[in-house]
Amino acid sequence: MIRIFNRKVAITISVLLVLGALFSGCSSDSTKKTSKTSKTENTQKEADKKPKKEEVKVDPVKLSLGVVVTNQDPLYAGIEQFKKNVEEKTNGAVLIELYPNSQLGDTKSMIDSIKEGKEIATIADAGVLSPFVPEIAILNAPYFFKTYDEGKKIVSSPEWKSIEDKLVSSVKMKVLSFNWYQGVRNVVTNKPINSITDLKGVKLRTIKSPVFESTLAALGAIPAGLPWADVYTKVKSKEIDGCEAQNSALYNAKLYEVLKYITKTSHIQLMTSLVTSDAWFQKVPEKYRDIVLTEAFNAGDVASKKTLEDSNGYEEKMKAAGVKINEIDTKPFEAATASVYDKLNFKQQQETFKKILGN
Repeated sequence: MIRIFNRKVAITISVLLVLGALFSGCSSDSTKKTSKTSKTENTQKEADKKPKKEEVKVDPVKLSLGVVVTNQDPLYAGIEQFKKNVEEKTNGAVLIELYPNSQLGDTKSMIDSIKEGKEIATIADAGVLSPFVPEIAILNAPYFFKTYDEGKKIVSSPEWKSIEDKLVSSVKMKVLSFNWYQGVRNVVTNKPINSITDLKGVKLRTIKSPVFESTLAALGAIPAGLPWADVYTKVKSKEIDGCEAQNSALYNAKLYEVLKYITKTSHIQLMTSLVTSDAWFQKVPEKYRDIVLTEAFNAGDVASKKTLEDSNGYEEKMKAAGVKINEIDTKPFEAATASVYDKLNFKQQQETFKKILGN
C-alpha cells in the first residue's frame, strides 16, 4: 500500500516538474517577444522624432516668347505647339509664355533684350542676326534657295551649325532652331510692276539689314527699314510706296486694304530662327535641353508646313479683296541681284551650300 502511494507521489511530482518547465519556456518566449516588440516600437518612436527631410522645390525656368505677327499667322501655330510640348515633356520644369502682335516690341528691341541675357525668345531672320555674325545673312540672300525643303537641308547641315555656334561665342545668343519658313517674299505696291525699271525710285519697306536693303537697291528700289507694325500707317500716309513681304504677313496685317498689286518677284525665301539668350538656355536643366531643341525644330516644321498650306488661301482672299496678282519673268530680277553676293562677300559660301544642295 505504501509502495503504491509512493509511486503515485513520484508520478505527480514528475508531472508537476514537466508542467513547470513548459510554463517557464512559454514565459521566456513571451518575454523575449515582448522585449523585441518593445524594442521595435521604441526604434520607430525614435525615428518618428527625427526631423524629416523637406523635398527640395525647384522653380520652373520661364521664357517669354514674343513675335511681331498676329496669333492668326501660321507661325503662331508653331510656337503654340512648342509651348505645349516643352511644358508637357519637361513636366512643367520649363514654362513658356506667348506674346504675339509685337507685345514685347519689334524684332530689333527683342533681339537687344536677348543680347542682354534676358529670358526672352523671338523669331528672327538671318538678316537681323547678321550684325553679330555677318555670314549668317546668306540664308536671306536673293534667290539663294527655291523651296522649303532646300532651306531645311541647308540649316540642318554641319556647315550651317558652325555658323550658329558663332552667335553663342560672339554675343551669347542661342539658336534653338532655324527651320521656321515664313514663305516667299514678293513686291507689294499701288502700281503694277512689270520689269525692273518699274521699281526705280519706288520706296519699299523692308527688314533693316544689309542683305534685304542691298537686294532692293540692286532692283532699283529705295529700301526703307521700318518696323513691320508701322507699314499700314506709313503706306496710308504715303510715306512709303509699298513693301516686300510674304502672303501670310500681308494678309494678317490687312495690307490688302491699302496696297493693290502683288508682283511675284519671289526674290527671297524667308527662313527664320527661334532664338533666345544663351544665359536662359543654360538655366534649363541639362536633362531637358535636348527636349527644348528637338521641340523647337519640330514646331518649326509644323509652322512651315502650315505656311505652305495657307499661302494660296491668303492669296485668294486678297484677290477677293481687290488685289491684283502680277506674274512676271523673274530671271532678270535674279540676274540683277547677283551683285549682292559680291557686295556682301557671300560668293564662297554660296558655292559651299550649292554643293550641299547638289547644284
